[in-house]
Amino acid sequence: MTAATEAILNLIYELDERVDLGHFEEAGALFAEGSLSVEGADIVLRGGDEVTAHLHRTLRRHADGSCETVRVTANATVRTHAQTGEAEAYFAVFQATPELPLQPVLGGVYLDTFHRSDHGWAFSSRVVRVRLRGDLSGHVVDSVAR
Repeated sequence: MTAATEAILNLIYELDERVDLGHFEEAGALFAEGSLSVEGADIVLRGGDEVTAHLHRTLRRHADGSCETVRVTANATVRTHAQTGEAEAYFAVFQATPELPLQPVLGGVYLDTFHRSDHGWAFSSRVVRVRLRGDLSGHVVDSVAR
């Protein structure tokens, strides 16, 4: 595995962990120079502030401040060039709360692009392609749960 591939995979995993832990400002900061969109939805967010605000607006944080979720990312393919890269990976979001049993709540594909900056690799864009939806009532706020 090349250093570029490893750095890109670490960014993907870091974003998942920050969202799971409810660290939305840190998650948003990963898009300081990038965009986040959800395929098939009217969601296109540009820059860290918009991503952070969207996470606060849509994802439910629980008593401990986390989303009480675990995002699992697998089957990642990464391609790198001199200053850019692309990745595609499957994801599944699992959740358990005091009110809900352990269950998968979301699944799909991340389609990511990256660029190399003065500080290393960074997100250029992420498109989330949702393929499976479960009971999202414990994960998203009521207005977007369905």
